[in-house]
Amino acid sequence: MVINFMEQFLPLSEIGNLTKVSALSLLSNDLTGNIPTEMNRLNKLKILQFGDNNFIGHLPPNICSSGKLTVFSARNTQFTGPIPKSLKNCSSLKRVRLEQNQLAGNITDSFGVCPNLYYMELSGNKYFGHISPNWGKRKNLISLKISNNNLTGSIPLELVGATNLHLLDLSSNQLTGEIPMELGNLSSLIQQLSISSNYFSGEVPVQIASLKEVAILELATNNLSGFVPKQLGRLSMLLHLNMSQNKFEGNIPDEIGQLKVIENLDLSGNSLNGTIPTMLGQLNRLETLNLFCTIPLTYGEMSGLTTVDISCNQLKGPIPKISSFLQAPFEALRNNKGLCGNVSGLEHCSTSGGNFHSLIILTQFWCMRISSKPLKILTARSISLGLEYMEVITKQSCLLVKCMDNILKDNEQASEFDWNRRVNVIKDIANALCYLHHDCSPPIVHRDISSKNVILDLEYVAHVSDFGTSKTCIHNGSNEKCDVYSFGVLTLEIHFGKHPGDIVTYLWQQPSQSATDLTIDTIPLMDMLDQRLPRPTNDIIVHKVASMIRIAVACLTESPRSRPTMEQVCKQFVMS
Repeated sequence: MVINFMEQFLPLSEIGNLTKVSALSLLSNDLTGNIPTEMNRLNKLKILQFGDNNFIGHLPPNICSSGKLTVFSARNTQFTGPIPKSLKNCSSLKRVRLEQNQLAGNITDSFGVCPNLYYMELSGNKYFGHISPNWGKRKNLISLKISNNNLTGSIPLELVGATNLHLLDLSSNQLTGEIPMELGNLSSLIQQLSISSNYFSGEVPVQIASLKEVAILELATNNLSGFVPKQLGRLSMLLHLNMSQNKFEGNIPDEIGQLKVIENLDLSGNSLNGTIPTMLGQLNRLETLNLFCTIPLTYGEMSGLTTVDISCNQLKGPIPKISSFLQAPFEALRNNKGLCGNVSGLEHCSTSGGNFHSLIILTQFWCMRISSKPLKILTARSISLGLEYMEVITKQSCLLVKCMDNILKDNEQASEFDWNRRVNVIKDIANALCYLHHDCSPPIVHRDISSKNVILDLEYVAHVSDFGTSKTCIHNGSNEKCDVYSFGVLTLEIHFGKHPGDIVTYLWQQPSQSATDLTIDTIPLMDMLDQRLPRPTNDIIVHKVASMIRIAVACLTESPRSRPTMEQVCKQFVMS
């Protein structure tokens, strides 16, 4: 049985008595009903979080009456109605998350300038209207997400004034017009530009290639036309490119083969012709490829392809001589017009006569990661910050271990997962990541560190699992810091017994000294320890728990470059 913390210790109707509270989080408590009007008494709030509950009705009208609110989150609830006027004029706001509600109204003037705002997430609501030019006045804005609404009009040119913008997601709206060439001036866009599923027309401006550090570029399902710009080959950090379901024509430019770190490429649903450039065969990081074109036989270096399924098409000719084809089951190749090759169920190719083809004509070609391969698990125990052993555990032997995510969700298992075990598990995970980042050549970034990917054996030794998304580093000094951040989140989750949610935002608001000088009595972090366990009393364990939370806070620093390396984390564990 899951105990609702708020109902257990404080009825929601009495929340108005907390008049001195500056930070209030109701995250993930299965709370229902309307927000009580007594909430308006809380005139000292700086942080307010309603997210992941089942609230209904409107947002509190005087939510920012204090003029001090910096963080507001009401994501994934059932709120309806417009943005409250007090929130619209809340100049102190820094971070807002209202995604996945049923909020509605004209978004054009829903927010003032908010000079300190750096994160805005409004996706998955029912907003309409135009994108306000005022977004360009928010010089601190890092992330703007307004996807899955009913926005109309074009992208305002003034948006390029947001010179610190890292991520822009306007997908799944009803936006029209051409893609402004001025977007190429947003050199700060290093994470994502998504404008898919709109009604944009015209050609893709070549200036988009100036976004040299962007990782995700999504232009799919519009009315874009012309040629695929060869200048896109300059996007050396691009991991994901989707230009499908448009009206592009001509050849796939050879320069696309210069995207050395590309993992997902989708150009399907266009009017492209010709053959696939030979250089695409050298993209050994490519995981998913979706094309409407022809496939040459020069794919021997595309080692990232693990699974193919080209069944039920009208394909003919020899299959490429690479392992993903040669090891494919017949079911993945069946029901085609005339495939041949050295695979069970196919005819052998003839080297003479008019039926030999050097190309397979493909209607649609998918290659993606296989999910049924043996689970790879990395185990680390501390030996002078080294690795004791690595092993590969198959699915069958995984029956002997437990996923930490399931342990934390089960009250009985969580009560057996005592503080000493939790401390040791965190050290195991840190040592495993330290090995990946600092002892592998080239270094490896896991990219999906979470409680779902940590396995505990019968002796509570932690194993980092699922390397399906792992990649070698590009030596730019920032890639491995995503693992460091995830490690910080996971460390708090192990101590709190549940995902810390937006507590990270709270940490970002604290002065550096108060955020790092934590003791067992520090509020609120140490008071958030898993209530299913007795509060630690042993001085050694108390010190270790407090030290680990302090280190986790450092890992959650907003700037990746300011986060410690996993090697530094492990050294701090040894010294603490």
